Amino acid sequence: MTATPVLEMRHIAKAFGKFYALKGVDLTVWPGEIHALMGENGAGKSTLMKILAGAYTATSGEILIDGKPQTIRGPKDALAAGITLIYQEMQLAPNLTVAENIFLGSELARGGLVQRKAMLSQAQAVIDRLGAQFKASDRVMTLTIAEQQQVEIARALHRQSRILVMDEPTAALSSRETQRLFELILRLRDEGMAIIYISHRIGGSV
Repeated sequence: MTATPVLEMRHIAKAFGKFYALKGVDLTVWPGEIHALMGENGAGKSTLMKILAGAYTATSGEILIDGKPQTIRGPKDALAAGITLIYQEMQLAPNLTVAENIFLGSELARGGLVQRKAMLSQAQAVIDRLGAQFKASDRVMTLTIAEQQQVEIARALHRQSRILVMDEPTAALSSRETQRLFELILRLRDEGMAIIYISHRIGGSV
């Protein structure tokens, strides 16, 4: 374990009007660690992670990446800091190919033309790294929920994310798909990625 956590959230509070969903929350995560956030629905797990991902702004508190204060005002700031949140509801464009989804917002272009062959090749390399069975040229609408989840993970790897947050990732998966997801999460951990796993039940955790 390295001497510096990849992520620290200190004294985080989030108020919605007069109601505090979070108050004085601390979280420390290390590289190559799987950190489970568990609790009943409404406990504030997802709120905390939405602050980390830039979907919400904290009322107070600070976030440190590699020991340095990090200002996260929106999703772009989070992505630039190496943070990816995979929501329960997939953030994918079903009519586009896997490769187009992986590169969405960061398409390869030269002379004003999109470099589709290069995108397919690079996307396929990431898919192969995951051990997934689908192709970069497949349309997302043809994939299972488990495969769409892998597309989200592939996009995080393409973005070189170092902190991967997964919100209730097994909610719509079969027991077999859940086991495969756990195996993938362990592999990513072994590669040094920090993984924050949100669940409301012990049976849904790694």
